[in-house]
Amino acid sequence: MGQGDDLGSGSTDWPAGWEVHVPDDAAELDRDLHAYRRELAARRRRERLLRLYALARPAPVLPIVAALALVAVIGSSLVLFHRTTPPSTLPVANARTHPVGAPGGLIPDITLTVAGHAVAVRSERPGVVVVVPSGCNCSGVVDALAGQANAFGLAVLLVGTPGDPELSGLAAGARSGIVTPAVDPTGALARTYRTRGVSVLLLARDATVFQVLRGVGSDVALSGYLTEMAP
Repeated sequence: MGQGDDLGSGSTDWPAGWEVHVPDDAAELDRDLHAYRRELAARRRRERLLRLYALARPAPVLPIVAALALVAVIGSSLVLFHRTTPPSTLPVANARTHPVGAPGGLIPDITLTVAGHAVAVRSERPGVVVVVPSGCNCSGVVDALAGQANAFGLAVLLVGTPGDPELSGLAAGARSGIVTPAVDPTGALARTYRTRGVSVLLLARDATVFQVLRGVGSDVALSGYLTEMAP
C-alpha cells in the first residue's frame, strides 16, 4: 500500500473526517517517535523545575513583619494600658527642699514589676499609688480609690508584695476606674513610707509625693488633695 492510501475509506469504525496514512518508509515513524519522546522529556524537565522553584521560593515577608509588629504593640499595651493621662513631661523636681522619701520630696527611684516588665515608679506621675499588704481583703477600698482617681483622669497603681494571691483579683475587680497591679520586689515603698493597712501616695507631675495617707478605708476622700495637687 503506497503513501496516501486511505485505510479509513468506507469503514464505519472511524469518525467522520478522520484519515489514517501509513508511510512507505517505516523509518519515518521512528523519527516521529523519537521527536515525541524528546518533547515529552523536555516537558517533564520543565515541570520538575517548576516544582523545585515553588519549594525553594521564600515565604512572603510582609505578613510575617505585620504579625511581629502586632505582637510588639500588644506587648507594649500590657505595660501602658493603665494610663488615662499621658505621663508628665516635666523634669523631676529638685530634691533640695525636702529629702527623698518625705512628703513633698521626690518618691524614691524604685523599680516595680508591672505585667512582667520593669517600671520605675517615678514614671507613673501624676498618679495615685496604693500600697496594700498581702491578704488585705480590701476590694471595696480599692474600688473607692479608683473611682475618685478616675474623676481626675488618673489611674491607680496598686502595689503589693511578691506572691500576693489577691493582688491581680483586686485590680480586676475594681469597677469604678482603672487599676493596674504592680509588685514591689523588695518592699521598698512600704518601708520608706511606713505604710499601715491600705496606704495612698499621691504622686505629683514632678515625681514628688504630694500627700501620704495611711490606714485608709472606703470612706476616704481624695478630691480635696487631688484638686490641690492638680496644676
